[in-house]
Amino acid sequence: ARTVDIVGKLRAQYPDVPIIATGGPSDETILETIKAGANAITVTPPTSAVLVKIKMDKYRLMAEESCKGGKELI
Repeated sequence: ARTVDIVGKLRAQYPDVPIIATGGPSDETILETIKAGANAITVTPPTSAVLVKIKMDKYRLMAEESCKGGKELI
Protein backbone atom coordinates (compact mmCIF):
# COMPACT_ATOMS: atom_id res chain seq x y z
CA ALA A 1 0.00 0.00 0.00
CA ARG A 2 2.93 2.34 0.56
CA THR A 3 3.89 1.98 -3.09
CA VAL A 4 0.60 3.54 -4.17
CA ASP A 5 1.14 6.51 -1.83
CA ILE A 6 4.73 7.01 -2.96
CA VAL A 7 3.82 6.78 -6.66
CA GLY A 8 0.98 9.27 -6.15
CA LYS A 9 3.27 11.76 -4.41
CA LEU A 10 5.97 11.38 -7.07
CA ARG A 11 3.44 11.81 -9.88
CA ALA A 12 2.05 14.98 -8.26
CA GLN A 13 5.50 16.47 -7.79
CA TYR A 14 7.05 15.27 -11.07
CA PRO A 15 4.26 14.89 -13.65
CA ASP A 16 6.62 14.31 -16.60
CA VAL A 17 9.03 11.81 -15.01
CA PRO A 18 8.44 8.17 -16.00
CA ILE A 19 7.72 5.99 -12.96
CA ILE A 20 8.39 2.25 -12.79
CA ALA A 21 7.00 0.60 -9.66
CA THR A 22 6.37 -2.85 -8.24
CA GLY A 23 2.76 -3.79 -8.62
CA GLY A 24 2.43 -5.97 -5.58
CA PRO A 25 1.02 -9.44 -5.21
CA SER A 26 -2.43 -9.06 -6.79
CA ASP A 27 -4.26 -7.61 -9.77
CA GLU A 28 -5.93 -5.11 -7.45
CA THR A 29 -2.64 -3.70 -6.14
CA ILE A 30 -1.27 -3.52 -9.69
CA LEU A 31 -4.32 -1.50 -10.80
CA GLU A 32 -4.03 0.80 -7.78
CA THR A 33 -0.37 1.47 -8.61
CA ILE A 34 -1.22 2.25 -12.24
CA LYS A 35 -4.06 4.56 -11.16
CA ALA A 36 -1.64 6.33 -8.81
CA GLY A 37 0.47 7.27 -11.82
CA ALA A 38 2.97 4.51 -12.59
CA ASN A 39 3.93 4.28 -16.25
CA ALA A 40 5.26 0.73 -15.97
CA ILE A 41 4.87 -2.10 -13.49
CA THR A 42 7.27 -4.82 -12.41
CA VAL A 43 5.49 -7.92 -11.20
CA THR A 44 6.23 -9.07 -7.67
CA PRO A 45 7.17 -12.76 -7.82
CA PRO A 46 5.48 -15.30 -5.55
CA THR A 47 7.14 -15.96 -2.21
CA SER A 48 9.05 -19.19 -1.64
CA ALA A 49 6.24 -20.31 0.68
CA VAL A 50 3.70 -19.94 -2.14
CA LEU A 51 5.94 -21.85 -4.56
CA VAL A 52 6.43 -24.70 -2.05
CA LYS A 53 2.66 -24.85 -1.42
CA ILE A 54 1.95 -25.15 -5.16
CA LYS A 55 4.56 -27.89 -5.50
CA MET A 56 3.25 -29.80 -2.45
CA ASP A 57 -0.37 -29.52 -3.65
CA LYS A 58 0.68 -31.07 -6.98
CA TYR A 59 2.66 -33.78 -5.17
CA ARG A 60 -0.28 -34.64 -2.90
CA LEU A 61 -2.64 -34.84 -5.86
CA MET A 62 -0.20 -37.09 -7.71
CA ALA A 63 0.18 -39.30 -4.61
CA GLU A 64 -3.59 -39.50 -4.18
CA GLU A 65 -4.10 -40.52 -7.81
CA SER A 66 -1.29 -43.04 -7.58
CA CYS A 67 -2.82 -44.65 -4.48
CA LYS A 68 -6.22 -44.90 -6.17
CA GLY A 69 -4.61 -46.91 -8.94
CA GLY A 70 -3.11 -49.34 -6.44
CA LYS A 71 0.43 -48.15 -7.10
CA GLU A 72 2.98 -47.48 -4.41
CA LEU A 73 4.18 -43.90 -4.24
CA ILE A 74 7.80 -44.79 -3.60
